[in-house]
Amino acid sequence: MTIARTVRYSDVTQNQMVLALVRENMQEFRTRSVHRLNVASRLTIPSRATVAATDAPTADREVAAYLEAGKQGHALAELRLGELYDRGSPAVQRDVQESARWYESG
Repeated sequence: MTIARTVRYSDVTQNQMVLALVRENMQEFRTRSVHRLNVASRLTIPSRATVAATDAPTADREVAAYLEAGKQGHALAELRLGELYDRGSPAVQRDVQESARWYESG
């Protein structure tokens, strides 16, 4: 997620920042994707303490949970996996072909 990369604190991971942004601004995201904001959204950037409250291994496990749910055919997870591979993250290398596969699955 580009926003997470842009506003990430230097001592937290991108996955930690993504989770904190989503949790802080859930009402601003479209229902099908944490990568699509509603038009004219105004995001609240969580404090460093809020972001760090979820440790890096937990944030990474949540990404891994999306991977597992997608493999089991969960449609929303498949969509999010397509987006995850489309953008890449510290836990998942960007892979356009893998992204397309997940988009087609959902």
